[in-house]
Amino acid sequence: MSLPPPPPPPPPPLVLQPPLVLPEFLDHVLAHVSAPTTLVACSTREAFLHDLVACVADAQDTTGQQQQQQQLLVPTLHLISTSRSVRLVFTPTLHHLRAYLSTFPANAALPATSEPPTLAVLNPIALHRPLPDFSAQGLSRTFAAAVDAAARSHMRLVVAECPVSPSSAQVADGGVGESVWDEQVPLLSGTLRGFGGEEKGWTGRTVMIRRVLERWCVFSTGRNTALI
Repeated sequence: MSLPPPPPPPPPPLVLQPPLVLPEFLDHVLAHVSAPTTLVACSTREAFLHDLVACVADAQDTTGQQQQQQQLLVPTLHLISTSRSVRLVFTPTLHHLRAYLSTFPANAALPATSEPPTLAVLNPIALHRPLPDFSAQGLSRTFAAAVDAAARSHMRLVVAECPVSPSSAQVADGGVGESVWDEQVPLLSGTLRGFGGEEKGWTGRTVMIRRVLERWCVFSTGRNTALI
């Protein structure tokens, strides 16, 4: 008796650019989900909900963004149906995130015609920012764990950074924005910031976050890129 064909390999890990606001990212996930999705939010549940409400409240009436964000508040049949396929996990610290990724369970083999499930990691850069592991070394360790978790579970990895609403939290020094992926970080963990007038400077050699992630991931070409 012949064995069933293995599931097709998932697409390469994807980094979304430019950064999306939180409701926009969630809307993309729910709009494109066609298989089970695990969304790992690098924050507490309370902070996640607070930022989501703040982003919706700060939407401008003159843009289509508000209408899109308000769709999350309407319990349509499509929203209820697709949300059941999304598992939301909160990892408030870097230790929680790495521990979760290292023990992430592999899924059972999927039919050859099925779309691969998705492992989405939200705001991992922001989780690293205040720590000594905000470096090429620290980011490499985290993203290697994420790629490995997705690969052994036959899932597609999606990485996104969502800026925090100004009314919900003060953006940290060098905060998330259009250039988050081009921000410079030191090569080694624990590197001290430089002295003098350059508050964001580092001592020693640095590298762009984009270069670190390009070892494993591809970057999307625009906001309309499908997540799945």
